[in-house]
Amino acid sequence: MSSCQEDQKNHTYQQKTSETNINQESYLYEENKDTILLSLAKTENSISGKLDILRFQKDSRRGTIHDGRFTGDTLFAIYQSMQEGQISACEIAFLRKGDVLILSNDIFGENNYQYNDDYSKGRFKDKQLIKFDGDTLKKITSMQ
Repeated sequence: MSSCQEDQKNHTYQQKTSETNINQESYLYEENKDTILLSLAKTENSISGKLDILRFQKDSRRGTIHDGRFTGDTLFAIYQSMQEGQISACEIAFLRKGDVLILSNDIFGENNYQYNDDYSKGRFKDKQLIKFDGDTLKKITSMQ
């Protein structure tokens, strides 16, 4: 009985320790009735979260970010989303400049981006040529 209680205490301590190592950040873009909301959970080894791209009078995309990592000041991740009933898992990139993240528009074209035949997967052709000319998301400070 004592051993079982000790294991429960250790498990609870490990959960709390793990939870305190998670850094959560949120970013928002709002302009001309368009909204992009990015919520990130960063641990020592990974970045995951949620990304909703809500365009006014256009198809919205709601999805998750996983397998994220920073390479220098650039966040690379896989964005899994659904649009028009189709699921896609595409590489996405943001450039960090202070408290903002700038989205790469390359994912919406095919100059430096390549999709498979059914557009369910996509990736950058050359990461050195990525242009960060998309929407600028500002960091949200939570009010607690």
